[in-house]
Amino acid sequence: MSDVTIQPATARPARLGTAVLFTATIFLSASLLFFVQPLFTKIALPAIGGAPAVWTTAMLFFQTVLIGGYLYAHLLSRHLGVRAQMAVHLALWAAALAFLPLALPEGWRYDPGASVPVQTLGLYALGVGLPFAFLSANAPLIQSWYGKSGGPSAADPYFLYGASNLGSLIALLGFPLLAEPFLGAHTIGLGWAAGFVGLGLALAAGALWARGPVAAAAPENAPRGGAGLGAARMLWWAFLAFVPSSLMLGATTKISTDIGSFPLIWVLPLALYLLTFVLAFTNRPLLPLALLRPGFALALAALAVLSSGLWSPHLNWTMSGVLILAVFVATLMAHRVLYEARPEAGQLTVYYVVMSLGGACGGLFNSILAPLVFDRLLEYPITIALITLLMIGRRPANATSKRSATAPPSSVRQTPFSPRGPSVAFTSATAPATNARLRAPMTTAARTGSRACSGRAPRAAACSSRARPTMATWAGSPGAMPSANPSPTRRASVEPTACGSPALRDHRARASITPRSPTIDSTV
Repeated sequence: MSDVTIQPATARPARLGTAVLFTATIFLSASLLFFVQPLFTKIALPAIGGAPAVWTTAMLFFQTVLIGGYLYAHLLSRHLGVRAQMAVHLALWAAALAFLPLALPEGWRYDPGASVPVQTLGLYALGVGLPFAFLSANAPLIQSWYGKSGGPSAADPYFLYGASNLGSLIALLGFPLLAEPFLGAHTIGLGWAAGFVGLGLALAAGALWARGPVAAAAPENAPRGGAGLGAARMLWWAFLAFVPSSLMLGATTKISTDIGSFPLIWVLPLALYLLTFVLAFTNRPLLPLALLRPGFALALAALAVLSSGLWSPHLNWTMSGVLILAVFVATLMAHRVLYEARPEAGQLTVYYVVMSLGGACGGLFNSILAPLVFDRLLEYPITIALITLLMIGRRPANATSKRSATAPPSSVRQTPFSPRGPSVAFTSATAPATNARLRAPMTTAARTGSRACSGRAPRAAACSSRARPTMATWAGSPGAMPSANPSPTRRASVEPTACGSPALRDHRARASITPRSPTIDSTV
């Protein structure tokens, strides 16, 4: 009568190995992505000069190519199967090897009479364009591939984005603090090239690791849940990405205006901005939303006081420290809400495209639009007013709820007719589990309509003409993340009851659950 599922002893280490491989790969990719930006700028500056327009144009190039990389990843995942995606992407990596080691394009010369921004864009496109485009697409692609690998938490692979931003953070701090003071551009370039080669090998290993029926799956042209993404939901994602980006840039501009501009002023806010992604995009946050909201309210109060000039019209070092801390808490809140609003893995690439567009709009608003429209620093208080909406606003009606964000909805299938009566099998796409924790037996109950059954019924059951089995609840910690492997089929049989009149006997049901044995599983 009972269904017992026995997992092979080698399954668990293999699944953990998959998680380690993909986490290390996305970490390395993000580190190379953030390292190459100051590296190639250091190579290019002696040839093109140090005008402010050079760095601004370089940032425009990197941001544009990043969005293009996300679009490439989205189109690749929609129109090709996973194995074909890996083949195309590895071919792009092989083509990018021709740009190594990084150097100025052969024969390139600076023309003093030509436009500096146009020459800068051309120089960066010829010198680092293809390697950077390849790196830009890795974050969504690696997460999408991991979602089909069968590894732990594969049904919810967004935790890998935290590992990606951790790599970005280390690269951001490592270049000015360690690499640049002790190594020359040529030596740094050789080390970066070695890392780029190693990344391609890691991606190839991931392709081999994920081979099989899951990797051969067809492209995902429709969401798994059967519902499309509404415009309101995508605008909400863009808003949640726009506000922290603009707030970080506005606070940085305010501090540099009142105190002065030096590298640490720009590096520290950006480093904390990346750290919020690491802390927010995780299955087990250090501060859940319930605990983060009070700190967010205090941060909003501090931002309001500092932006209004009630404390002082100009910032000093103490006020700047309070401002940076308040921006960090507000950004962490926004990114946690953004994580909670994530779609299921089938819409992952759309999610990251919208995120990148929202972040880019924040940069465009602060660096281009605001200086043209405002005669003073108004983008900073405007962004503070917008982020206040996170306290009083609500998500769109079709946004993913907290429960659905952590566990895809179950599917219902009708089993063949049985002489004992009809039965319904509930098959969950994923089952909650915690790391190295026994999965407790399931309990279930039927919704009652009028009165309880009695007599020959061997178990307590409800009796109603509208009785139907309900989804089982699992023992364990609330909010446990879904396991990567589909759980064994959970069955709730529905059959005629022994109570009531014959006229009602075919309409009433009792719900029972097949005894289960605990299984051991692990998640990241």
